[in-house]
Amino acid sequence: MLLAFLLSAAAKDEAEFDMDAPPPSASSEAPATDTTADLDEGRDMDAGQGELLPSQISAVVKKGSWTVQDCVSRYGGSGPRGRMVVSWEITSTGAVANAKTAESNLGNPMLEDCVVAGVKRLKFPAPSGGTVMTSHPFVFN
Repeated sequence: MLLAFLLSAAAKDEAEFDMDAPPPSASSEAPATDTTADLDEGRDMDAGQGELLPSQISAVVKKGSWTVQDCVSRYGGSGPRGRMVVSWEITSTGAVANAKTAESNLGNPMLEDCVVAGVKRLKFPAPSGGTVMTSHPFVFN
């Protein structure tokens, strides 16, 4: 039922969570001038990093979108508006490590912490060649 809510148009007085936000990007934790992944190739291009297709990452995030909707229900008040980006590492086993809010204009730390906790529970396919750094925007309309 929650998934149906996410995929259908929300009523005006309810928050709508956009799972069709741009695909996740892979990046390094180096300074902001560091390059990001080549999304056209669909894999992380940073030296020494593993590879996982952005579509694989998006599929797992979308499948776990119920956790975000649960956060909205619990901490969203009258309906959050804005965007947050969560960054995390996908380990060689597919587990999530070092998840954190990379940016947000929600102004709701409890909601942000809940979304990050939901990301930490996701399980991804094991990347080939090591770990992958990625991030994903969560847009609340």
